[in-house]
Amino acid sequence: MDLGISSEHILLENQATNAAENASFALPIIQQHKFKTVILVMSDFTGLRAHLTAKLVWTGTEIEIYNSHASSGSHWNQWIWWLSQEGWHLII
Repeated sequence: MDLGISSEHILLENQATNAAENASFALPIIQQHKFKTVILVMSDFTGLRAHLTAKLVWTGTEIEIYNSHASSGSHWNQWIWWLSQEGWHLII
């Protein structure tokens, strides 16, 4: 919304407790609105997992998936995450 997108154009699924539930619970919303394209917004350390999970759950649909990674700031670095205990915690 800070970038000028009206809140009425933002649909949230907020019941899920993991990526698979999120993809499953979002599917009826996507289908209800007849969306063919979805932008997944996720932290930069869950990007690949979120994309692959959605792709698996939405198999058989014609939904096109785009990814948008929200920065985790200093909490995550895709190149050296394995060097810190916090990096391992985030991955697990």
